[in-house]
Amino acid sequence: RSATTGTVLRLLNQNEPVTALTEVDGWLQILLDDNTTAWVSAEFVDVTRTQVPVAQVDELRARAGLPLL
Repeated sequence: RSATTGTVLRLLNQNEPVTALTEVDGWLQILLDDNTTAWVSAEFVDVTRTQVPVAQVDELRARAGLPLL
């Protein structure tokens, strides 16, 4: 996550919305439309923060196979 030499999973289209699950050291873990997760540099993402219910966060994390909050 700290380098830009990882494997490219796919390219995101400009202005394509993604769901950020967490942020670590300037990197966002995002949920892709096929329910896989990937890391993207926050430098390249315009973040719009929206409050969502914990149940919805748990649903997203479950889809990604991540631990629930």
